Amino acid sequence: MFLEHMADFSMFVIVAKAALRRKKQFEHSFEQTSSQIMTLEREIYSIETANINKETLDAMKNAGKAMQQIHQGLTIDKVDQTMYVISIPVYFILSPLQALLQGTNRAFPSSFGKIWGCLGVFGNGHL
Repeated sequence: MFLEHMADFSMFVIVAKAALRRKKQFEHSFEQTSSQIMTLEREIYSIETANINKETLDAMKNAGKAMQQIHQGLTIDKVDQTMYVISIPVYFILSPLQALLQGTNRAFPSSFGKIWGCLGVFGNGHL
């Protein structure tokens, strides 16, 4: 009877060891699979980033072409003429404003002078 139990126990040990070996193999396979999944996720992210960069570059190229078409006939003389045309109504708006401000003994806001000075409306930028 004792030998039968001993044989059953040794068989149980063999089966248990085999199960532990399989468990270890499964764990190793799981780690490899997890690592491969992480690698694939990184590669997918890189591909998505590359696609976004390509779309951005294409949009920038199209914008550059559009800007070239818009500015194709633009010259410095045309810009100066446009700035002059814009400055005429501005002068007629600011002249009464300046008179009103001077009539109240207030200084003309320096921000207006700076703005119109940059545009070249009043020469040196001061009224």
